Amino acid sequence: MWLGPPPPPAPRGVPRPARPGRTGRRVGPARLPPRRNRAEGIGGPEDPTILLDPEDVVESSAGLPVLVELAEVRRRAVEGAPRPALDTVAVLRRTADPV
Repeated sequence: MWLGPPPPPAPRGVPRPARPGRTGRRVGPARLPPRRNRAEGIGGPEDPTILLDPEDVVESSAGLPVLVELAEVRRRAVEGAPRPALDTVAVLRRTADPV
């Protein structure tokens, strides 16, 4: 699933589906361009304020009832492009129901 920047007031870097849902629900994988995609990858948004690194996803999920199962950068081949696109891939699992 491709997720662009979350609309306010979602915490930065946490996919909107991470908040609602039931305990044990898996969210992801979410693909978000990391900051270094602008220099090392291809495509994606030009606005660096909406690019997310794996660390952003982990940091912004602190205090939420989720477990970060995966947060890493992966290379993705783009047909006809001279270099791959870079994606921050994140998978979260809800650990408690909303109060």
